[in-house]
Amino acid sequence: MSDFSPARIHFSRIQRADETIFLWLQVTGGQILLPILVLTIVLSRNVHRNPVFISFCCSWIVSSVVYSLLVYRGRSDPQDLSLDPSSQECLIQASLINGVLPLTTLTTFGVVLQFLSSLYSVKTRTVADSSRKRRLFTLSLLIFPYFVFFIFVIISVVIGITGAEGFDGDPIPDSNLALPGAFYCLILLDSSSAPGEFSLARAPFYLSLTVSSFSLLFEGTSIFIFRNMRLLHKLLPIGWTQVLFRIVAFSLYRFTLLCVMFESPLLVAPIDLFLTGVTNNNLYNGVIDFMQATVPLAVFLIFASEKDILQAWCFWRKNSKPATADAKVDRTASKESIIEAGVGDTRPDKELIV
Repeated sequence: MSDFSPARIHFSRIQRADETIFLWLQVTGGQILLPILVLTIVLSRNVHRNPVFISFCCSWIVSSVVYSLLVYRGRSDPQDLSLDPSSQECLIQASLINGVLPLTTLTTFGVVLQFLSSLYSVKTRTVADSSRKRRLFTLSLLIFPYFVFFIFVIISVVIGITGAEGFDGDPIPDSNLALPGAFYCLILLDSSSAPGEFSLARAPFYLSLTVSSFSLLFEGTSIFIFRNMRLLHKLLPIGWTQVLFRIVAFSLYRFTLLCVMFESPLLVAPIDLFLTGVTNNNLYNGVIDFMQATVPLAVFLIFASEKDILQAWCFWRKNSKPATADAKVDRTASKESIIEAGVGDTRPDKELIV
């Protein structure tokens, strides 16, 4: 009878409501809207973006799917607050989560580096002389984040596959170090195996925080250096500063979220991650995870509001401006946006920045 007590039913409703909110945020932003944005870039003839930016969007799609694996089928039901997955399923998700955090951070940093390198090429008038170098640079920005992703996943699997031990020290059959939390699984190393209850999940978090800090530093430095550069204003199309501000806005949002995560149980009370149902402090299982789930949606809202993308979606509306080869119009047209994919084009206004 205790399983159907009013308190348990109440907690079950809260837990299921939290799962619905978490899954809705992840699916809406990362599995519906971002794929639409990527398909628009790939299929539209009037929207062009660098592969680095497409990789950035895809990394957040991957992140959304990985974080949703446990709640796709429901983390709880009206009778049970905790429907635990198999140990193998939990280990797979926990390992992937350890990989997607540095993946999304490095792809975001890649967008920043691509932006700054293009500004520097325009400033030094070396755009036409560095097409091969830029291709190699772009290729490295595409490959390196996913290389780090696989490294973190492999290390997590190797470490996490170790059998867990019970309170009496005896090994638990068919177990590993991955444990299910409220919405997803994580790998937590026992305090006896690492000093200070070091969590394997903390390593990608600290890496992400460090890289995000460098990213903001570079963005702030670029604003300070380039704000009065008349050469850039002359050579680059109108609106390039808007692209920079969009990048800065997203970086600030992500950095703020990482700082807020300092209040998560991952860092301050790891054991609370694995309490089934609703914890005493709902901030742990609710607000912080909800904020994390909004990042793919934030990516879409910030970067899908570009003029050329909106025009591609409003395909029934004809462009009232006649086509012209005039340089001034060429600089202002959304087609010549600095976030276009002009890898093979050496004109400054076609040089890719995002």
